[in-house]
Amino acid sequence: MKEEVAYKAIEQLPKKFEQLPNKVRENIIKSINVDPTRFYEALVYPMSDDKKYDHIIHLSFHNTGLSGFDYGDFSYQLQIEPYLRNDGYKDGDSIKFILDKDVTIVTSSFVSGIFSKLVDKVGVDGFRNKFTIYHPDKKLVNDIMEDLVYSV
Repeated sequence: MKEEVAYKAIEQLPKKFEQLPNKVRENIIKSINVDPTRFYEALVYPMSDDKKYDHIIHLSFHNTGLSGFDYGDFSYQLQIEPYLRNDGYKDGDSIKFILDKDVTIVTSSFVSGIFSKLVDKVGVDGFRNKFTIYHPDKKLVNDIMEDLVYSV
């Protein structure tokens, strides 16, 4: 039943994500062990300014608190890297990362793990110019952006 709901949620994903191989999509759902209801809510979260981004990546998690470099790196490998490899991402493209609205705490070590490879590639200023992190809690987003300085 949960997998059925999760697959219905995937149907709501932006067309670019649908182009990922089925195995990649299945592994993302199974590996991060997302509650399909929360996953679905994250996918259909209303975004009015999405058209100004080349890519949109929904980041979903089972936990409300995100901590640890290894967990961040694991999340990068599962949710960001496959998308960048398989979706025609080009250097200079803009990306909007939509963080699961249920997340309430993000440590600097997690930020380093999930975003350090991107920061290494484009620098902190490049990250701030080309990438946007969206979450309803603006203070959480500001804290994440401040933590980027320490991720290099």
